[in-house]
Amino acid sequence: GEPESFPVPTLDERDQFRKSHLRLSGMKEPLTSQEVAIAAAQDDVDIQHYLVDLEFIPTTRGVTGSVTVTGTSLVNGFQHLVLDLMANMNVTIVRQDATNLTFTRPGDLIDITLDQPLNAGQTFAVQVDYNGIPDPPGFGSIDWTKFGSGRPGSMVSTLSEPDGAKT
Repeated sequence: GEPESFPVPTLDERDQFRKSHLRLSGMKEPLTSQEVAIAAAQDDVDIQHYLVDLEFIPTTRGVTGSVTVTGTSLVNGFQHLVLDLMANMNVTIVRQDATNLTFTRPGDLIDITLDQPLNAGQTFAVQVDYNGIPDPPGFGSIDWTKFGSGRPGSMVSTLSEPDGAKT
């Protein structure tokens, strides 16, 4: 049958959600005004799909790979895609089709400037290549041992969505 459709939240609903979300993330340290503005940009896009292609390197406890993000602009003039990624992870390149894009790394975010502003309803796909050694925020959000044995092995497991996901 037809896939289930979900209503797109109104600007007021997105604003209310963002405010409640910022209060939750405030459990750490207060967000700067720049981080608040960047986080607000996350409300201007509807992410349709994440394609994650990762290689885990147990000997170094490292990760290398890419994520391709496909989304739809919810506003006219959308040009900044903001993604979560821990600051200790290295972003090597960001591409939209064959075009390399500029980006900044404020805190645990990637602020990507698209190659042109999009209007509401326009779609895009951006690929982010990155690597590094995840710095788990606690609660066993990434584990490099074989289940139940406590010994190092060729297995990795993760949990703690959403906080551990950005490691």
